Amino acid sequence: MRVHIGRIKGEKGASLDFEFHESLPSPLTEERPQTVPVDVNGSVMNTSPGYLVHGRVQAEVPLRCDRCLNDYIESVD
Repeated sequence: MRVHIGRIKGEKGASLDFEFHESLPSPLTEERPQTVPVDVNGSVMNTSPGYLVHGRVQAEVPLRCDRCLNDYIESVD
């Protein structure tokens, strides 16, 4: 995931919103590989001399309980 900041590069105070929808590997065991949809959104502001990034990552991650070995879904934000 990359945010291209060319539009705000020379303008102090300019900002750019971004949004990504990706599928990443699940943290479950290798025996049951699957992907998890991940949503990322946020903004980048040119603060000159740097950039300030605010964002949010959300996913529904399938996990396995270490105690009972049951699978469950955990919301990650």
